[in-house]
Amino acid sequence: MPLIKGNYMFVKYGNQMCIGRVLATYFEGHSNHCFTEEPITNLNDISYISLHVYISIHFNLFSDIVQEGCSILTHHLASNIFYHILLSSVIIEGNILNILEGKILSK
Repeated sequence: MPLIKGNYMFVKYGNQMCIGRVLATYFEGHSNHCFTEEPITNLNDISYISLHVYISIHFNLFSDIVQEGCSILTHHLASNIFYHILLSSVIIEGNILNILEGKILSK
């Protein structure tokens, strides 16, 4: 399954395993990072990825609001991506993301 804008994935953020929603993907070309909206079938094809990060607050619940009251937007290397999560396995209510079991795809 190709990775596209809006998809979710497990990513390492600092010392935590978090959920990231893909905001943008970039590839390296002519010594620059170039934005692409093409579906990504091989993570080695991208130089980095922009994510909206959800921090774990319980077993399968994640929040996009940290203690300071703000959201985390970050650029990640593709090597920090662990598992691709099907859109049908994510439910978002307010700032809480809930992962439904049994529908997660591997890297």
